[in-house]
Amino acid sequence: MVHVPGFSGRSAYRPRHQQRRAGFVDPWVFYFAHQAYKSVNAAWAQCVHAYGFEPYGTAFALTIIFAERVMDWVPVRELIALVERANETGTLCPSVLARHVTRYGIGASASMIAKTCFAATCVHATDMHAIYNLGSLFLKTSELEKRIRASASRATAVPATVGFVLALGALTNAVAILSACTIMTDAYHSCVSGSTGLLFALKTYRARVDYRDGVRSRVSFFGFIDVSAHYAALVEIAILYMLDHSPASMNLYLSGCFVGLVLAHFERPAMNFAAALASGVARLASGVAPSSIRVGSRVVLRDMRQGSLNGQWGVVVSVRGDEIGVNLDVDARTVTALRANVIVV
Repeated sequence: MVHVPGFSGRSAYRPRHQQRRAGFVDPWVFYFAHQAYKSVNAAWAQCVHAYGFEPYGTAFALTIIFAERVMDWVPVRELIALVERANETGTLCPSVLARHVTRYGIGASASMIAKTCFAATCVHATDMHAIYNLGSLFLKTSELEKRIRASASRATAVPATVGFVLALGALTNAVAILSACTIMTDAYHSCVSGSTGLLFALKTYRARVDYRDGVRSRVSFFGFIDVSAHYAALVEIAILYMLDHSPASMNLYLSGCFVGLVLAHFERPAMNFAAALASGVARLASGVAPSSIRVGSRVVLRDMRQGSLNGQWGVVVSVRGDEIGVNLDVDARTVTALRANVIVV
């Protein structure tokens, strides 16, 4: 995340290649890169051994979010131009966006605002900012993917996770714009970008869900500030504000907390919507029209791997994405089939 107090124009904001690294890499980058690697490795192992899935959705989502940092290192003119355009689009300047709305109207500005909200999560001030957030983001996103997989099928879990994470980041940035224009007006003339808002949304969401589920854990800052995990995000924001008195940063952090709280409150509808949307997009891409399979439908199984199930009749007892639970007439047991294996009769 980066901010420029008092700035009121897009084109002058952070000319990336005029402020390039002066021929060396900050040694702290290697330390944080090592910490990020350990966090990613631990989170991946936890998903495989404890949760029973490989977090490819998390990996793809974070690849998109941090691609700009990788491309910034590649000395190819086209990629450099792409990074510069991404920086131009992904710089979240409330005052600039508000003036655009005033001049051209919300209808004409909606597309630009949407692109800025999505791109801002994927634009990072420095390698240090990106690497510092990487490990924590991977851990929190993999935990989110676990909950998404409870609603989505295996075939749609990855795209559902990617879309959900990018949409969550965009929503956080949209709330930050609205807040800067109405509540935290000290951030109105400052510009921000980066994945920190998304990170605080995921932290708050996870803490709230754990608290709701009866988990009572604690978090320690600097070894002597010990607080309940339920309030850890707010305490962390207070500490960050004492270290960097930035209204723009505070606005983005608090916007992330707000979005995380809302997500925790509407978790199940949000997860179901993401799963249904990913499933619908997958069907449209494959040219397959959605079927009328629903709980209670009479069906016949076909093309099942277990040949003895082919031709068996049953009743649909559950529908979860592309996976259909069918209670067989012949022996009253329930089997799982894909939509392609079911014929509604």
